[in-house]
Amino acid sequence: MIKKIIPSIIIFSLIFAMGFVDAPKAHASINLVQSTTVDVNSTTATCSLSSTGAGDLLLVMYRINFQGISGISFSDTQGDSFTKVTASSDAYVGVAYAYNTTAGNTAITMSGFASNIITMSCLEYSGVLKTADPYDGGNVNLTSSSTSYSSGSITTTGSSDLILGELKPDTSSITPDSPFSQIISDSFGAHGWITYIVQGISQPAGSYNNTGTLSASSNSDTNIVAFKAVTTAIDSDSMTGSTFIIKDPVMNTMGDYGTSTNFQLIDSSDTIFTDVASSTNFIGHFGFLYYPQVTLGTLTATPVATQVNLNWPASTAVGGWTVSGYNVGWSSTSGGPYTYTSVGSATSYSYTGLAPGTYYYVVQTLDAFGNVIGTSNEASATVSQVITFKLSTYDTSSTSAETYAPYSVGLGILSTAQASNSDESSINSIWFDLTTNASSGAVVSVSSANGALKSISKPSDTIPSATATMTPGVANYGICDKDNLVNGSGTFNMVSPFNGATCTTGHVNTVGVVTTSPQIIYNTGNAALYSGRAEIMVNAENSTATPAHNDYSDTLNFIATSTF
Repeated sequence: MIKKIIPSIIIFSLIFAMGFVDAPKAHASINLVQSTTVDVNSTTATCSLSSTGAGDLLLVMYRINFQGISGISFSDTQGDSFTKVTASSDAYVGVAYAYNTTAGNTAITMSGFASNIITMSCLEYSGVLKTADPYDGGNVNLTSSSTSYSSGSITTTGSSDLILGELKPDTSSITPDSPFSQIISDSFGAHGWITYIVQGISQPAGSYNNTGTLSASSNSDTNIVAFKAVTTAIDSDSMTGSTFIIKDPVMNTMGDYGTSTNFQLIDSSDTIFTDVASSTNFIGHFGFLYYPQVTLGTLTATPVATQVNLNWPASTAVGGWTVSGYNVGWSSTSGGPYTYTSVGSATSYSYTGLAPGTYYYVVQTLDAFGNVIGTSNEASATVSQVITFKLSTYDTSSTSAETYAPYSVGLGILSTAQASNSDESSINSIWFDLTTNASSGAVVSVSSANGALKSISKPSDTIPSATATMTPGVANYGICDKDNLVNGSGTFNMVSPFNGATCTTGHVNTVGVVTTSPQIIYNTGNAALYSGRAEIMVNAENSTATPAHNDYSDTLNFIATSTF
C-alpha cells in the first residue's frame, strides 16, 4: 500500500450628428463635507450645519420610535426644499434630501410626527448633481432576529454614485459589506437605541444592497439610497496633468495653458496655434470627431492557489459603436503601469504560476478598430505562499485510477525469470503532481515502512531492497524515476539513487533502494515550480531461495516540503 503524507508544515497554504459633438465629461469628486447627529426623543428635532456650500446636497437620515411616516415634514432656515425617500408605513428609519441648496449656515427641522423622533443625522455632501434631481434609487427592508441585515436591492444608473445606508439594530457593532464603510454610530442613552450610517462613494452603475453582519442577533430596519455625481466639461484652463489629452471639436487652443509634458489637442474647428505652447511634446489633431459610448461592468479578481482568475461582464456600446474584444492588464503596483494581453471576446482570464504577492488588474474594452474605448475599475488579488502535492496510482490509460487513499500497486505473482514492475498497462505506476511558489522550491522524499517487501503472515520472510539493476533470479525490490514533466514553469529534477540508467516498461530497470529513513527522490532546483508531474515505477523479483507467500507488501510514504 502506498500512502501520501502532507505534514502541516508544508501547507501555506458616439454620439454622431451633423454639427457639434459633446466634449468629454468628468465626474466631480463626491466628498462628505460635514455631519452632525442629535438625540431628541421628541416630536420635533433640529440639527445645524455651518457654512454649507452652494449647490451641495443636504441629507437627513432619521430614526423614529413608532412605525409610520404620516405627517413628517422637513424645512431649513435657507428655504431649501426637502424630499422624503426610503420610508414606508412600517419602517423605523427614513431619509430626506435637498439638492442645489443655498450656501450659508442652516438649521434643518424635522416635525409633524405623531410620536417621538429618536435620532436625526444631518449630512452635507459636495460633488453631487445639482442641475437636476440627483436621486438614483432607494429601498428599505425589515429583518427579524438575524445576525445579518439587508436593505433590499436597488439598480443605479449613475456612473459615479454616492450610496448611503442606515440601520437600527440593537447591537454593539456592525460589519458592513463592500462597498460600504461605517461613518456614523450613535447610541441613545439608557434606551440602548443604536443607529448606524454607512456610505460608498464614487460607485459605478449597477446593483447594490446595504448588507452586512451584526455582532449579535437582532431585529433591524435597513435602508439604502443613491445620488448621482455632478458631471462637468473638462476645464481647459488647467491642462497641467502629466499626459493631458483634450478631445473637443469646438475648442480654441490658444496654447497659453498647454503645460502638460505630453499635451495633445484633438480639435475639429481651430487649426491656429497662438502664443506659447509650453508643452514639451505638443501635438494637434484636426477633423470632425465623434465619441464612443460604452458601459463597463465591474472587474473581479479571485486568487486560487498560485493563480488569479479574472471575470467581468461584457461591455455594451451604443450609438452605432461595436465592441470587438478586450485587453487584460496586470501590474505589481496599484495604478500601473500595466502589461496587457489580448484575450479576444472572452470575459474571463487566468494568470497562472504566480509568486506570493499582491497583483493589480484592469480590463480595456476595444472597438472594431482595436481602439481602447473604456477601461474597467482596478481589481486586486493577493496570492499566498502555497505548496500543493497530489498523489495517485494508475496506468497511462487511467483504467485503474486511484486518486484517493488507499493507493496500491499490485505486482502480481513474482517469478525468477523476470522482474514484475509497473508497465503502464496492467500494473500501476505511482504519479504525483507538485506546485509551489516558494522561492526556495520544494523537495519530495520517500521512505519505506519495512525497507523491504515483507510477508504479513511471516514477517521474517522478506524480499530485500538494494540499488541495483534488476536481474533474473536475484531477489530485489526498489523504485525508479521514469519520467518528470513541467507543464508550467520551473525545473523538476530526479535524484540519485532513483534516476538510474534504465527505467521503462521493460523488466531490466535500474532501481534505487528504499529505506526506512526518508530519501529525496525529486527536487525543484531551489526554485519555484508550477505544474510539475512525475511517474515512478515499482519493481520486484524473487529468487529460488525466496519463501513462497502471497502476502508480501510494503508501504511507501511520500512527503513534499517547502520552506517559506
